[in-house]
Amino acid sequence: MTSLTAASPFHDVLASVLYRMAFSFICGALVGAEREWKGKAAGLRTNILICLGATLFTIGSELSAVFVGHAPQEASRITAQIVTGVGFLGAGAILHSGQGVVGLTTAATIWLVAAIGVIVGVGFPVVGFLTAGMTVLTLVLLTRIEKRIMGPCDMKTLQVHVGPDRSLELARIEAVLAAAVWSSHSVRVRTVDGGTTFELTYCARHPSHRAVLWELGQVTERRSAPLLRARPESGE
Repeated sequence: MTSLTAASPFHDVLASVLYRMAFSFICGALVGAEREWKGKAAGLRTNILICLGATLFTIGSELSAVFVGHAPQEASRITAQIVTGVGFLGAGAILHSGQGVVGLTTAATIWLVAAIGVIVGVGFPVVGFLTAGMTVLTLVLLTRIEKRIMGPCDMKTLQVHVGPDRSLELARIEAVLAAAVWSSHSVRVRTVDGGTTFELTYCARHPSHRAVLWELGQVTERRSAPLLRARPESGE
């Protein structure tokens, strides 16, 4: 791809910008589709927007240096600010609980998608596309390897009952489950004796599932009687 100069016609500048943005969209969608398929909070739209935003900031720094006369080092400053801003997004994706840390892979993916956006923005879309492909392969293939190392899932069922007079506790439990982003078939809600019973199907070996259980325990630890009862799933 030819670099832009102050003498470049407007249609060449526009074509170059649209070309890079299109590649950025594809790269963000490629990674985001995998994240969306796994039910992650930072899914398809989030990754596309991060990649497009990083690309646009990078293109903007190049255009400002060419057409506005800003010093070339301004581009490196803008890139540094992209890294800082993405760091805040990544930090928001990381959750710490008594069972460990959840969301590190999502945070790393956000960071990498921003880097892909930057490399596409400076004029190397093929490099960005190849990096996006390697990212998806890493997330898909290594996940399967991790599952083989960890062994088959140890599926269990958890029942949580909340009485009709505990609306605050009910709201907190619903908030924990909503933040967990579990698949819909893993959570069943029933009304029993005027109260609400949650039935959760989870893997006892999965770190993120254990973290959710710990969060539920924090919500219900003040109960006079044990609330969480885990039993093996039928068929084990």
